[in-house]
Amino acid sequence: MIALGVDPGRVTGIALVRWVAPGRRPVLLGCWRVTGPSWARWLASLETALTAARELLPDDHIATGQPDPEQVLVGIEEPPPVVRRWQHGSGRPRLGTRLDGRLAGDSTGLRSWVGIGRRQGAVLAAAMGRGWPEPLLVPQSEWVAAWRIPRGKKSTERGLGWHRVDEAGLHLEGAAELLERIPRSYRVDVAEAALLAGSMILPRRW
Repeated sequence: MIALGVDPGRVTGIALVRWVAPGRRPVLLGCWRVTGPSWARWLASLETALTAARELLPDDHIATGQPDPEQVLVGIEEPPPVVRRWQHGSGRPRLGTRLDGRLAGDSTGLRSWVGIGRRQGAVLAAAMGRGWPEPLLVPQSEWVAAWRIPRGKKSTERGLGWHRVDEAGLHLEGAAELLERIPRSYRVDVAEAALLAGSMILPRRW
């Protein structure tokens, strides 16, 4: 089994993880950051990452020219409840957020709560449009429970959430080396995408 994990947060991370054998850690095959100064550039970066991930799939995970849904899973982190309530119209914008969903000083809206939903939808559409299996929405509470790690990003001496990089390195073979290639400011979010993907293919899940 192979899983593609996506963290659509402020910084979007994508990772491809493979379960190999009992007693062996899942293997991180590849990981990417998705970024851009404009929405168009962000979408182009997303396409690049999805294409790169597709190229890493082995032949036995391809059926009729597309990722085999029996062998490949796709998971996108689901926004926390407070964000979903706002997206569905039953919540209120948080203080300092414009009614159009953009944070003050953020002309693209990519760092707002609405931006999370926008990116999530873009990933859903882009993945399915390129033949990936229908993505599953995975709450953070679920993937952290699978690894038995703390929920939420904690402050560390190296920065907020840096423990996610350590957790990925501990639980996923090859993660320490691959994450080192990701720019530091993106590394935590890409590590979370990797942990999400790995949680989907742990033997107890299927």
